[in-house]
Amino acid sequence: MKFVILSVVFIVLVILIAQIIVPDPYNWMHNTISELASQGYAYKWVMQIGFIGFGVLLSIGAITNFRQEGKYRFLHLPLSIYALGILMAGIFCTKPFVDGIPYSEVEERLHSSFASIAGFALSAAML
Repeated sequence: MKFVILSVVFIVLVILIAQIIVPDPYNWMHNTISELASQGYAYKWVMQIGFIGFGVLLSIGAITNFRQEGKYRFLHLPLSIYALGILMAGIFCTKPFVDGIPYSEVEERLHSSFASIAGFALSAAML
């Protein structure tokens, strides 16, 4: 449970830092947090560290909980898939939030796919 709490605190702090340093075209009411790690953005590494760190910490938490409890619970699998999806969404970046910047459509599709997998896994974990 410690790693789960630590992962949430970590990602919240990174999101706050990323929001503070983001340039004017970005608006938290209109843009996603994924766009804080978008291709072509100079400070994308901040949010990438956030996504990857969150995924790693949450994975450690899920594995630790599984090992401590000594038995499989349905929650472990979707939580682990969610963590891996977020981690991978941090490696592959979404398209820029500013028009006119060239970007890799393949990387954007990979980001979107991993983010979708994470969303489905989180929904399954909540069920």
